[in-house]
Order: sequence, then C-alpha cells, then structure tokens
Amino acid sequence: MGDTCRGAASPLCRRSVCSKVVAGSYQFVIMFGAIKHSALYQELSLRLLFVGCFVSLGAIGFGFDNSWWGGALGLTPFARKYGSRNASGDWSIPPEKQSAGTGTGSAGIIFGCLASPWLCSHLGRKPTLLVMAALLSIGIVLEASAVTSFWQLVVGRIIVYSGIGVASNVVPMYQSECAPARIRGMWCSI
Repeated sequence: MGDTCRGAASPLCRRSVCSKVVAGSYQFVIMFGAIKHSALYQELSLRLLFVGCFVSLGAIGFGFDNSWWGGALGLTPFARKYGSRNASGDWSIPPEKQSAGTGTGSAGIIFGCLASPWLCSHLGRKPTLLVMAALLSIGIVLEASAVTSFWQLVVGRIIVYSGIGVASNVVPMYQSECAPARIRGMWCSI
C-alpha cells in the first residue's frame, strides 16, 4: 500500500485532502493579512464604496448598449422590422443603415467628451452626473420606444453615447475628488 491513495474512502486520501485544505486556508489567511495592511483596506469606507459603485454605472450603459446592438444586427426579427429584402429574398439591414447605427455611437461619445469640461466647470461635478443620467435615460427611452423607426433608434444611440462620453470624463474626476489622497490613484483604477 505505502503512500498510494486508492479512493476517497481511504484514510490516506482524506488526510491529504485535509492537509491541502488547511494549507490553502493558511495561504488565504496570509493573503488576507497582507490586504488588511494595505492603504486601500484602511481607507475604504461605506460611503466611498457607494460612491465608487454608483457613479460607475455609466460604464454598464456602454457595455450593455454595445452588446445588444451587435447581437440585434444578426437577428432575423430585427432585420424584418428595420431592414428590407435583399436580392436573394432574405431580410437584412442595408449596409448604410448598419454603418449609421454603429458609427453614430462614436460621434455621440465625441460630443459627450467635448461637452463634459464645459458642463463640469459651469454646473459642477454632481449636476454633471445628473446630466449624464438624464442623457442615458432619454436615450434608452428613445431606443426602447423605436417600434417602427430605425432612425429613432439611431438618435437614441447618439444620446446614450453622449451620456457615456460625459461619464468617461466626469466619473473618474468625481471618484478622485471623493477618495482620500493615499488611495486616489488606486481607487480610480479599480
């Protein structure tokens, strides 16, 4: 028999599994102990965590809007609603509509990035966050209510992406203002 393990019921196997669990737990305790001594752990408060999570919701809008658009372009019901029949008789979105729907998002981001410094300096950070939320909300309502109009969907995307452009400027700025000096760079990069 020796050192070989012949199944989970073997006492040798149970001891080796148990020793691995204990070793893994010990490594976790050491790692957590190192984290407890980090500046981020010492300076982190419930308020800072709430601010970081809440103002970062604009990034979720960017990811969500990108993902649904890419998926919707390949769907037959979407092509039936907003497209036309091609030469082979299948429903498809014409390339000019696909380009307009995809490319105008970048134009909205550029507009939001250019408008954001003016908004921050004239309104302040918190009201600019409210402008960002209003842009995202209006754009989402336009996109969701575009039952028959493809161009309403495109306008909604431009407005949503304008809000995302504002978010890409004002969110890191607001997070850095709320964070203590010791963890400011670390907090904004998380």
